[in-house]
Amino acid sequence: MNILRKGILVKLLILVTALTVFGQTEKPVKLDVKNTSDEDLILKFGSSNCQESTKATIELFRKGEKSIPLLMKLKNNKSISTASCLGGYFGADFIIDGVGGESSEDGSAVTVDVAALYLISAIYYDNLAFANLPYLIGSEPVTDFQYNTPERVEEAWKATEKWYKKLEKDGLPKLREDKEFPLKSTDLKFYGTNPQRKRDSLSCEQ
Repeated sequence: MNILRKGILVKLLILVTALTVFGQTEKPVKLDVKNTSDEDLILKFGSSNCQESTKATIELFRKGEKSIPLLMKLKNNKSISTASCLGGYFGADFIIDGVGGESSEDGSAVTVDVAALYLISAIYYDNLAFANLPYLIGSEPVTDFQYNTPERVEEAWKATEKWYKKLEKDGLPKLREDKEFPLKSTDLKFYGTNPQRKRDSLSCEQ
């Protein structure tokens, strides 16, 4: 746990510097969400452009239950997610692997399919900051920041697919009433899960 916190502090310094440079060179992305189809919104969610992906994330979250069938289609999408609103810290762009998350193979990166899993849970909890980071943890210890291993991601998808069948039958209000959350059938959860937490430092949901 202490290693993770140290990693967060180091990456925070790197990220602040990167965001400063980014803000000076990158033109703001205008996403007309009112005229964007659901299919295009999902494509933008997986965009390599951080602003575009983040704005799509916010809109998908706002659409709520309607977005879940679209997000379910992102299983096995191993592109690196750039959305910065997934988590209580800096979200999916906050990759803790020391080299920027260039590969999804070792489990240290946040891929689009993991980001989709996180967003599905966020919609269930009605809270984008329900966890600290979009990293999957379980009963087994983690080494070298390899949280989102292929085995964990596969298990998380199986649990979410099982939950999705209940969603199709009963609807989201009923599942919330019964406390049937997406990862309930597994011991996996996202790092720092706390559905009561509200985002303090970031205004992604506004």
